[in-house]
Amino acid sequence: MVQEGDVGEKLFVECSTISPELVDKIAKLMIDRGAEFVSSPVFGPPQMANSGKLIFATAGAKSSIERIRPYIKDVMGRDEISFEDEPHRSASRFKLIGNAFALNAITQLSESLTLAEKSAINPAMVKRFADIMYGGIYSVYSGRMISGEYWTRSEPYASHIAMKDIKHLLGLGQEANMELKNAQIGLVYLKMAMEKSSGDQADINAIYSAVRKARTSS
Repeated sequence: MVQEGDVGEKLFVECSTISPELVDKIAKLMIDRGAEFVSSPVFGPPQMANSGKLIFATAGAKSSIERIRPYIKDVMGRDEISFEDEPHRSASRFKLIGNAFALNAITQLSESLTLAEKSAINPAMVKRFADIMYGGIYSVYSGRMISGEYWTRSEPYASHIAMKDIKHLLGLGQEANMELKNAQIGLVYLKMAMEKSSGDQADINAIYSAVRKARTSS
């Protein structure tokens, strides 16, 4: 469409989780043809999208971001984290950093629940502690793990998509000359989980099953 159509004065918004390098390429292509472009990856599952509770990370020209801002807060999202007049890749990089929070929480919960089980402690007590002490994603993810819901969810954060995002995250770490050990461990567990199920059937919480299996083979 950009190659053939007239995109002058049109505003394009990219909300996917893609590599920072690809975001910059798309932005240049659009802007060179006279369009405006905002990189705006979002945080939140489909349920949050349906209820208008997403968190938007925006980057690009301030004037372009201001054009879409009326459609963000209290419409499609509950808040915005903005990188005004910064490179488009800033929002993409930030999205990868934000995704690391979920990956680290899932890996930590998986190991804690498994350690509790192995130590004759009811894993439900670990979930209760997570609920009382931390709440939020710790409550959501631990509930999915204990119930086994991650094998049957109708709208999973599919393992193959999670794998793609983790690899982008590790690439960002390499670019910054950093070794992201938490992400590396999560990637190992996710690969183990994907060996047991099609990547589009189990979500990232299947890391829990990989941790439980790893304990018996170690």
